[in-house]
Amino acid sequence: MLQGDRNCPDLVACSFYDSKPVHFISMVAESLEWITKTRAVFDKEEQTMTALDFLRLNVTDECNNNMHEVDIADQLRNNYRIDFWLRFYKFWWAIFIWGLGVSMVNAHVFYVDFMKSQGIPKWRILTHYQFNREVAIAWIDRDEEDLRARRRRLAREHAEKKRKRQEGQQQPEQQQQQQSSPEGDANYVTNSKKATKEKSFFFVSRRKDYKVPNGF
Repeated sequence: MLQGDRNCPDLVACSFYDSKPVHFISMVAESLEWITKTRAVFDKEEQTMTALDFLRLNVTDECNNNMHEVDIADQLRNNYRIDFWLRFYKFWWAIFIWGLGVSMVNAHVFYVDFMKSQGIPKWRILTHYQFNREVAIAWIDRDEEDLRARRRRLAREHAEKKRKRQEGQQQPEQQQQQQSSPEGDANYVTNSKKATKEKSFFFVSRRKDYKVPNGF
């Protein structure tokens, strides 16, 4: 027992060994003591069921007898848990989703108790599934863009921006090529013919048996 702490005056922690180590921490335990319990076990020698006395810690007995509400709450939360297909990369997401599931279960329990207190017939009370469905529909934004459609739209916009950027880069290069190209020069045709004539003369002049006529 933790003594001398004003913030936690009733904090109790204990550990014992059952079939495996068991650890308890509580702020509602009034005492720690062993109590005698009886269990029916099979006696191999007499081949009958006989009563066997054993010791159990009182906090363990209270936990076993009063945990059914918590077990039911966990069962209801696991029936429609929203993190079944989710993988969390941040630890706080798991804590947040767990808290959301517990809040949904508690809200449904309060809803059922309130409807019963108002004398509403059972067939008009929403089931756990119907309650979760109505809450989900109320939270859903009908006008929100679908995630897959949003990804496709962003991919198209990215491709269009990339195409325009490439076209913008190609236009200045084409203009530079046109300005530096001899096709824009008026003397291009004359110079091209002169270069072809010089190449032809060089080719035929290498033949020894061929005489270049005068005036070529």
